[in-house]
Amino acid sequence: MYFGGPRKPLSQVIFEKYDKDSSGHVDVHEFHGMCYDLGHFLTKKELDVAVKVIDKDGSGHISLDEFTKWWKNSKRFENFKKTPEEMAWVQECVKDFRVYDDDNSGTITKAEFEKLLPTLKQKGMTDKAGPAVFGDLDSDNSGIISFNEYMEWLAREPKKKVM
Repeated sequence: MYFGGPRKPLSQVIFEKYDKDSSGHVDVHEFHGMCYDLGHFLTKKELDVAVKVIDKDGSGHISLDEFTKWWKNSKRFENFKKTPEEMAWVQECVKDFRVYDDDNSGTITKAEFEKLLPTLKQKGMTDKAGPAVFGDLDSDNSGIISFNEYMEWLAREPKKKVM
């Protein structure tokens, strides 16, 4: 017990400190300031990657739940620091996703994925059959691949580990 109640988790204390407007979420600017204050200055590109990785629902800001999940990872800041070659690879992969996201929805349907698959194979990112790759990418089994699912797949794909 702490002053008559349970202690807040450190992740919540930090989140609330940087949620300057008490909106219930941390925007890009607030997150950048938090990282800097914690000794991890992020470049604009690293900040963009960070928000895309943490912001699972694609809202453009970070909720307490998203922040807490990220905070629990002991290598939370390492995922944002990339060599110039790694950053170029990530940017190329993002470009590929956007090319095949025909309606610019931030998601890829099965039909759009069928167009992306040859690019993934050509770049040596997978040698699996289409349905298996789609299943790997569609981690929530929604029938579509979100941009965040794609980024997470890139992070865990052994052939071209970039994140």
